[in-house]
Amino acid sequence: RPGAKETVGVEYNVWRPSPIVPVAGDTNLWNEHINYLFQNETDAKHVLDWMAWVLQNPARKPNHALLIVGKNTGTGKSLVATIFEQLIGVKNTQRPKNSSMGGDFNAWLRDCRLCIVEEVYQVGRRENLNAMRDILTEARVEVNIKGISAFTIENFVAVMGVSNHPDALPLDKYDRRWLVVETLESRKDRDYYEPLFKMARGIDTASLSAIYAELLTRDLQGYSGLSAAPETEARAQMI
Repeated sequence: RPGAKETVGVEYNVWRPSPIVPVAGDTNLWNEHINYLFQNETDAKHVLDWMAWVLQNPARKPNHALLIVGKNTGTGKSLVATIFEQLIGVKNTQRPKNSSMGGDFNAWLRDCRLCIVEEVYQVGRRENLNAMRDILTEARVEVNIKGISAFTIENFVAVMGVSNHPDALPLDKYDRRWLVVETLESRKDRDYYEPLFKMARGIDTASLSAIYAELLTRDLQGYSGLSAAPETEARAQMI
């Protein structure tokens, strides 16, 4: 239960606040990276709005996931997710494999506020997409841990995916559960990424605190994570 006390009635709350505390500061490197990845200003806005909404509404789950697609590797798509993980809290983040999404056991779901799926590629795997649909839309989800009886919990999961495949998901025009954005940029030299790696590893806490503060105060201008995902060019191409 994000934002709640350690004990809630008879339940024990496994969520823990991130060690990163929001403090206004310099976010130039972060914003430079977002603008480099997403030359389309609308896509950049979608990414920041989604992350800001998740942070501004800690006890609510978004009804659509964010998927960042880019055919070029090493551009720093995953760094966006890893930096966001530091803000949510590593303790509250899970990284299930694609194969785990539609499997019989989903212990990872028990302790999850942010679900990061690296290398999303599920063409032809409708069972995985259906399992993810429940995580994206249902208020309560079943947790099945090997060796014990399945049980249901409230669902607070926000899903963020990264992929190098423009056909990563078998979407149709009626599926509005995925906010798909695309980066067309090529990899920069290693020196560019070093400061971002320090954020992703939780070393540069000053920059992380500044990013946190900026997202917490971001004006969402009517955007809501509870609504259907905005239409994007990348989503239309994926369909």
